[in-house]
Amino acid sequence: MKYLYIFILSCLTLNLYSQDSCKNYIHSYVMLDQAASKCIETIQYFDGLGRSFMTVQKGVTPSRKNLLTEQWRDETGRLVEDRLPIVTTSDRVYSYKEAMATYNDGVYYTEYAYDYSPLKRVISIMGPGENFSRDLSTGYSSNKATGILLCKLYKVTFTGELVLNGNYAEKELFVVREKDEDHNETYTFRDKQDRKVLVRQMLGDIPHDTYFVYDACDNLIFVLPPAYQDEPDLDLYAYQYKYDNWGHC
Repeated sequence: MKYLYIFILSCLTLNLYSQDSCKNYIHSYVMLDQAASKCIETIQYFDGLGRSFMTVQKGVTPSRKNLLTEQWRDETGRLVEDRLPIVTTSDRVYSYKEAMATYNDGVYYTEYAYDYSPLKRVISIMGPGENFSRDLSTGYSSNKATGILLCKLYKVTFTGELVLNGNYAEKELFVVREKDEDHNETYTFRDKQDRKVLVRQMLGDIPHDTYFVYDACDNLIFVLPPAYQDEPDLDLYAYQYKYDNWGHC
């Protein structure tokens, strides 16, 4: 009988906090005082696959209205629009008219574009604003034996010494190229264990390289900033990490 009472009370609680019987949601309260007289109330809605598409912060504006944000996805579930928050009395409907009135702009969202691979990788992020014509772009490739995609191969010996063992062979590393709104480029190189081995920041045509070197136990041992490439002195320009027998730094 005890378990039956618990089940009935649980069902009553679910009905009490119901916001929209046609949608999945999480209704949360963050208490701000011991008496629980003040709280931050949030409702987050999810689709049938557990993906968030709307968040409502109840009564958080100076006029005690709700702050509502919305995310739009395409037919494959990729996020394509992340809409700016609007002030509204609704707790389930995002009005584009209210958004346009709030921001006085027809582009009141961040727009995402993807490549054509099944990996659903983002290649462009365009910020809000009709007059904002520059995006954050991302490209994906692998390292090469020459040019801007060249990567040195540093290793750590069993005695803890740093050695330069030539360069990585072609297509041994994954490379992500990021270009910001001012066309500044950054290349991030990762190995097949998803360890970051190089961050190359471009200043015009001049690369500034920061290398990350690991030992055989995958511990980060050296960080070699750009100054080390000009003058390879570990004591002056490198960050060095030591570990005990339990892997504690």
